[in-house]
Amino acid sequence: MRIEDLRTPLVAPSLLAKKGEGLLSSALGLRKEGIEVLHFDFMRPPYVDGEGLSFEDFALIHGRSGLFEDVHVMGARPLEDGARFLHMGADAVTVHGDAGKEEEIRELFRMARSLGKAPGISISPHVSLGTILPFLEEAALVLVMGVVPGACGKSFDPRGEEHLREIAAIREDFLRKGKKRFLISFDGSVNGENGRRLIKEGADILVTGSYYFNGEPRERLGALLGK
Repeated sequence: MRIEDLRTPLVAPSLLAKKGEGLLSSALGLRKEGIEVLHFDFMRPPYVDGEGLSFEDFALIHGRSGLFEDVHVMGARPLEDGARFLHMGADAVTVHGDAGKEEEIRELFRMARSLGKAPGISISPHVSLGTILPFLEEAALVLVMGVVPGACGKSFDPRGEEHLREIAAIREDFLRKGKKRFLISFDGSVNGENGRRLIKEGADILVTGSYYFNGEPRERLGALLGK
């Protein structure tokens, strides 16, 4: 599946919330619940204080759910780790602008494009917007974090929402100038109280873990998307 084929706005359940037992069954059940994208979090210390899903976890679910596979790489080796996921078949690989050298990230972007995949860039709430600006014209996806990356359940950081509004404004400027459009994803303490607001502010994809999996899917989707 190509990122251009996604019907936004949409919800991307984060499989980090189902780490361990139940990971595969949860992934396999998403399509019948009306989900198009699954979100996969890969973390490496010391860049991230937390333990994410593994390459082995991705291999377990890859290609079996029928969904667009969106991999979020959080680590100081974006080219090495991102390239591995691309060659494993991920549909999109997103890395952090402050995680590695600019040329390494650009090389990953070139690799993604050559494989017909979607390159993405991410920003944490405590990081300057300038860390992703050099990559926006090439990115197919911008992932805005509403929490500092790490374990599930962290508190919402309003600086993430500020980033969302700023990036949405940049995208509008790009469109006025005839540049290509990128999608904006928002991840971190997304729930029924803020989901529709985040969409109005520019988010195309809402990434949510515990909120989605701990409720009835249709009710959660309605609360997040207003449908």
